[in-house]
Amino acid sequence: MTQSSSQNISLSRPLSVSENFFRSRTASGNYRNFQVTATYRPGLKNNLKLVYYALRKTVLDYHILITNVQFSTSIDSYVYQPLSKVDFSSVFELVKNKEYITDNEKFMKFVNQITFKLYCESPLFKLILVGDDQLCAVLEHTIADGLVARYIHEILLENLAYCDNASNWDTLQREYGFEIVGSPLDSELFNFERDQKYIKNPLPPPIDLFLSMDKDYTGGDPGFSERVIPPDTEGKWLGRFPATDTHEIAFKLINFTANETKKILGKCKVEKVSVTSYIEVIMALTLQPVIKDKYASYKCAMALRRHMDAKNAPKEYVSMLSRSGYKILGTSAHMGFGMNLPPIKGFSWDLVRHINNHIVEGCKNKRALNQLKGFKQVADLNDETNEVFFKKQLNKPKADAVKISNLGFVHPTEYHAKSGQIWSITNMVFAQDMAPYASEFMLNVISTAEGGLNLTLSYYDYSFEDCEWENFDHLIENLRSNMIEYSL
Repeated sequence: MTQSSSQNISLSRPLSVSENFFRSRTASGNYRNFQVTATYRPGLKNNLKLVYYALRKTVLDYHILITNVQFSTSIDSYVYQPLSKVDFSSVFELVKNKEYITDNEKFMKFVNQITFKLYCESPLFKLILVGDDQLCAVLEHTIADGLVARYIHEILLENLAYCDNASNWDTLQREYGFEIVGSPLDSELFNFERDQKYIKNPLPPPIDLFLSMDKDYTGGDPGFSERVIPPDTEGKWLGRFPATDTHEIAFKLINFTANETKKILGKCKVEKVSVTSYIEVIMALTLQPVIKDKYASYKCAMALRRHMDAKNAPKEYVSMLSRSGYKILGTSAHMGFGMNLPPIKGFSWDLVRHINNHIVEGCKNKRALNQLKGFKQVADLNDETNEVFFKKQLNKPKADAVKISNLGFVHPTEYHAKSGQIWSITNMVFAQDMAPYASEFMLNVISTAEGGLNLTLSYYDYSFEDCEWENFDHLIENLRSNMIEYSL
């Protein structure tokens, strides 16, 4: 594996089994990207040179962002490999369509058309600036999971303030090879031959080092959530349509103001539950007219990096995992453990508490990667796409009715630059593509103190032949009103 010339840092490494799953999913076309758009104060359009500097520092601190996946014949494995060079314009785009500023769904659909190419010299992430202050981070899933899109904004914000301090320029020149640039859009952001000596940290560790893939994640428990079938129901809801290879998806943004969010979070705190478990019950209640009298499977995605422990890590990762403030990128996403819910016709805090306990226990499960054992058993880890694995899941019922992915509450952070400028993020919105076989509905969640709670509900909108409605606009309205009503 490639080593930094000035430090004993591994700059490339083989992909793990779980990382090969995400690689194959991208390569087979079954998943495109995920996106988090943040609103920056002050705006960025008139500060592009500063954005360039902040991004250069970011990729040298977290160089997985400027890798792609390549096949190494010397070790007979796919590896993360740094790119030879990255131009700023290849990862940063200015979008001039003013409609995208006000039409969230149109913008999210536009971003969801972006596909990243593996096995080449192209980056696997992109930043898109809409208007003056809305910056969208778009990422491919092999190098990152959803939480990383949030992290990138937090890292970039800190680096904007750091690079805005003239007193830090000597350090940036010495430790990061900074040079004064003219037009950022015409500048090279990274050049491996020149910059490898400035790379500060190894690639993040694979989650496979910390969790079992071979041991049954249910522990053989017949009472495990996915095995419990609610009584007195008319069987499992099989979804609206069989799994189809399409990306015709609706993206519906539902915003709760800071004051509304405060009330929702406050009520959940009083009831001693997470907002995610509250949202799951609200979703089940809202979707009951669609699901009717059947039971349905709900999952809440988990980021597994909580299981990464410096005490049990190989020595090359100990410093990284021990360092306060350093964010672990890479992909450690998990789809969550299913819970079969009966038709929900009335709200219950007892049900919220039951689901909350289920989520808490799932986060502790050291056998979570066992869900990928089926892929491990049949996939060829040297195959470019493992397309057969994914295609065989088409024309069948989707795995779940609903998947919820919550990136959490982003605590307010302000950085004061010595120039007198105050850098902050005031809002975040999270959305992602849907894998054809995964779920019928996807709800992506993120919240900030000023911008409030943002829910992005996604579903396939290529047909409504399965129901009595021409669209699901009424579901959006009901979801919002239910979230408010039961938090009072």
